[in-house]
Amino acid sequence: MSFLDRFKIQPKHKSPDPEVRIAYVQELPPGAPGEEDAAALVALAREDSDPRVRRAALARIDDVAVLAGMAGSDADSGIREEITGRLAGIAASDSAERAPLALGALSDQKQIATVAKTSPVEAVRADAVARLTDMKSLSSVARHAADPKTAALAAERVTDQAELLNIAAKTEHKDAGVSALERAAAGAALDRATLDGLSERAKSKAVAKRARAMVQAIDDAEAARRTALEQHQQRVAGAIARIEALAVSTTMAGAEQQLDEAEAAWRDLTASPAHEIAGADRARFDAFVSALREALPADVTVVLRGSAVIGVRWEDGAPFDADGPGTSDIDLTLVGGDMLKLWDDDAFYIPKLHTAPLNDDTPHSCPSLVPLRRALCKIAGRPVNIQATSSFVQYARDVLFDQPYFKLIDAGENEEGAQEKEEERSLADVASGHADAPTRANEAADSGVLAERRRGSTDDARA
Repeated sequence: MSFLDRFKIQPKHKSPDPEVRIAYVQELPPGAPGEEDAAALVALAREDSDPRVRRAALARIDDVAVLAGMAGSDADSGIREEITGRLAGIAASDSAERAPLALGALSDQKQIATVAKTSPVEAVRADAVARLTDMKSLSSVARHAADPKTAALAAERVTDQAELLNIAAKTEHKDAGVSALERAAAGAALDRATLDGLSERAKSKAVAKRARAMVQAIDDAEAARRTALEQHQQRVAGAIARIEALAVSTTMAGAEQQLDEAEAAWRDLTASPAHEIAGADRARFDAFVSALREALPADVTVVLRGSAVIGVRWEDGAPFDADGPGTSDIDLTLVGGDMLKLWDDDAFYIPKLHTAPLNDDTPHSCPSLVPLRRALCKIAGRPVNIQATSSFVQYARDVLFDQPYFKLIDAGENEEGAQEKEEERSLADVASGHADAPTRANEAADSGVLAERRRGSTDDARA
């Protein structure tokens, strides 16, 4: 500086005294400063060493670009906060030109969320939502934005289930709330308690209604699941009851076809992926099959009647095993032979033709079959009732009254099966050199001839 320069009057904004520089800023007239003063203010705001001067200069600057450039560069954190606060206010203003520039300078998620919630300019609100990355800030916009479209835009960007449920419960906007609820449910299944709470406390009636619909859907799905499970259990119980009912025979010849059908039905059940069959039920079924395969034929016709056949009780129409597995009876009827002679004279519905059932309450009616009945009940795991009837009564119930039944063992088939087994045993004895083999083989051959003749005469009669 020259000697003469020392005597020149310095502008106040260049004074070495910070108080003078502050006074310069304060003495500027209201309104936009002139070009020279505007440049001086920018220089003070950017370069002055005293934060008081910089703060005073910034207070007179309205240029958004200047403020945006200094928002992150000032050494004083307090001044930086003041600048971003002013920018946030401008971003939330109704200035369609300055607001977008101010928003672009903001980085604080809470300030951006405030702009999204309060800006009167739709484009600024949408841009603010797009700039948000924090889930809580987006959730806050979805819950508190004055504009429903902005709330919906924010809700669509939320991915956290807890925040989605928070939006659904607290927003007053239909679209934002319902969308948040449905997206929360799509991410992970919502329990009934959560949905019940939303149906009672959600601010949006639409959300409450949707939550109630979801609760109803859960109830319907559970009812359908229980119904399917009950039906599956009934089918399992019916399949087991059917195979258990075959155990009334001591042979297999008369029930071969029925056993094949029962096994086929069981395979269909076990092949279904919808429901698992308990290991105990599988073992139980397999045990009956094994026992029946090894059994010998009986000399009477054995018929299965009642709810095990028609699927419901005749008294009240309740389904088979309606009170739980093993609660329904198996009703067996022994037709023909000498079965009627085993019952006590006082145990007949129709004297000499049709007996009352042998059950827990009537062990005296047919004492000789009580051990068999006990064994069948133990095998079946359910009550087994046994009756005897004449061929005439069976015919009447079948043809005249059309009462459903399932024939387990046919006496005629059993007799032929027994004859064939006897012949097989005789031939085996001959092959093995058994001492009685010739006699037994001759007897078997003779009986085979007689049986063949009986079959031939029967065929002739039918012809």
